[in-house]
Amino acid sequence: MRERGTVVAVRGSRVDVALGQTAACAGCKACASLSSASGEMLLADVIDRAGASVGDEVEIEIPERLRVQAALAIYVAPLIALFAGYLAGFLLASRGDGSPDTVGAFTGIGSATAVLAAVFFRERELARKEEFAPFVRGIITRVHTDSGDRHDDAAADRRYE
Repeated sequence: MRERGTVVAVRGSRVDVALGQTAACAGCKACASLSSASGEMLLADVIDRAGASVGDEVEIEIPERLRVQAALAIYVAPLIALFAGYLAGFLLASRGDGSPDTVGAFTGIGSATAVLAAVFFRERELARKEEFAPFVRGIITRVHTDSGDRHDDAAADRRYE
């Protein structure tokens, strides 16, 4: 997924980018809200491969692989764990004492909770890997700090396509 935004902070090889909220990213929650009135969102710690400066308008790429894996981890894995846990608890309780439905419900909820906890800790680990991180794909409009003039940096755009 590609988005356009303005660089608001530079920290070494990483930048913070203010993005206008689009329909594609409205419910994502990967960005922090800058202002509820302006509708802008802040995407922090974006890898800067283009050498952007504060004020530059840039194109950000968010790897598609990240979105697909996140959806599977958040929705599919806990659901499978819920059903598998319920089935295991039900079958276990059927052989002994106790209500199979009650034991199945508790083991299903417990296994789904364990999977969600694992996803939470795995997400922190993956957030540090550059292959999953959003990055500056190119500079659309560059702001020169010496004169404050803006101009289109077509050469930078071609470099990153």
